[in-house]
Amino acid sequence: MDNIKDNELLNEYDSEVTSLWTFPQRGNWATHSPKYRGNFAPQIARNVIEMYSGEKDYILDPMVGSGTSLIEAKLLNRNALGIDINPDAVKLSNNALDFKFKNDCKQEAILGNAKQLTNLKDNSIDLVITHPPYLN
Repeated sequence: MDNIKDNELLNEYDSEVTSLWTFPQRGNWATHSPKYRGNFAPQIARNVIEMYSGEKDYILDPMVGSGTSLIEAKLLNRNALGIDINPDAVKLSNNALDFKFKNDCKQEAILGNAKQLTNLKDNSIDLVITHPPYLN
């Protein structure tokens, strides 16, 4: 388990406050990795989470993939649940969360189907963020 320190994070990250976001390079802090096909830039997840949620809010990513949104939720002190139909993605996401960071919220990925979220209680999620898969 790696230890991520507050002052080591996001040396080159700037929040975007306009409707046009540009990121010359993909973020590579914490345990983010560009190796997962179709993952989205961590800067996008970070911006959305910062702008539309508060600390300790509950975030849902119903197609979690490699866990980008969960990593950012952990770094931003949000509770987060990631769901994926692919057991390998769930394992990858939970492995990506295996770093120490001062945080009093919980983040986890579970196996499930984005079309069947009946196990979630009404009004239990503050923000839904996802980067749906695409073909080719």
